[in-house]
Amino acid sequence: MTTDTFKKVYTVMPDEIRAVIFEMKSKAEELAVFFATIDSREMEIARTNLEQTIMWATKAWVNLGDKVNAASKCD
Repeated sequence: MTTDTFKKVYTVMPDEIRAVIFEMKSKAEELAVFFATIDSREMEIARTNLEQTIMWATKAWVNLGDKVNAASKCD
């Protein structure tokens, strides 16, 4: 089984999934701006964890898109 570890080929996602990811990242950006109002180590950790949360959530949605694309190819 070959994997694309370094993501040289990007997934073509349905527009609905692309819209969800865009909305999720927009809301995260708003929260990051709010977090930036306090300069502390704890908020730096919160921002880092927010970035990691969005990274994993995006991966979950992209994987869902992969499954949708694979299912549509079987039809």
